[in-house]
Amino acid sequence: MEDETLTKRERKRLNRQEKLQAEAQEENTKSMKNKLLTIGGIIVATALVWFGFIKNPGSNTVDTSIEPVSVESVSAEDHSKGPSNPRLVLIEYGDFQCPACSVYQPITNRLAEEFKDSLSVVFRHFPLRSIHKNAQIASQASVAASLQGKFWEMHDKLYETQEEWSEERDPKAMFEKYAIELGLDIDRFKTDIDSEETKDRVNKDYNDAFEAKVNATPTFFLNGVKLDNPRGYEPFKQIVLDKLSEIESLSPEPATDSTPEADITPQL
Repeated sequence: MEDETLTKRERKRLNRQEKLQAEAQEENTKSMKNKLLTIGGIIVATALVWFGFIKNPGSNTVDTSIEPVSVESVSAEDHSKGPSNPRLVLIEYGDFQCPACSVYQPITNRLAEEFKDSLSVVFRHFPLRSIHKNAQIASQASVAASLQGKFWEMHDKLYETQEEWSEERDPKAMFEKYAIELGLDIDRFKTDIDSEETKDRVNKDYNDAFEAKVNATPTFFLNGVKLDNPRGYEPFKQIVLDKLSEIESLSPEPATDSTPEADITPQL
């Protein structure tokens, strides 16, 4: 992504993804209305939203009007790259089968490289299971790779080959091929991809996304503030630069000694 704006092909993929997500959200909205009409009552409806939508991993929308957005703090469990004590933290909630996410993958990689001394990039799993049938297992493949220290390599591989595996009935064989290409222990990879620990790791991010009121991919947070997705690298870079300038302007200026120098002229 060298251009300031997205290419025609990339914009088309973004528009297609936005249409799919809008259709999924509309379907979920209709479903929710039907449930409310069936059981009636605001109290029961609220209970369904919180206990049915937030706790149910099969849904991908949630009511965001109840409380302010609060994104989960970065921990040692997160998939992250960058400095250990960054000035900026960019968190992405993404889906490996999401065409829009694949457009942003080279953008976030370039940001991580250009701001490698000040920006930490974090990826969190938010597979849109209702519209992307292979998103969950793709996330599991990346977690299995992370257990051998190759999360970001698999992350990039999955996005770069997205069109190859996204419509496969069972993409596991392709993921195993990628694992071999990345030099992973294939027997361990085959075990880890389906383990309960791996599924729990994906589901943790998934549930955190609901707590943060995420309902689409990709969704970005910069230092805890949700972003409107920039349309290209240069607009994204400018957001990062503006945030760095803001931090610098709030930093206290170093103290200066205003005391005049003592007269040390030797006495004759």
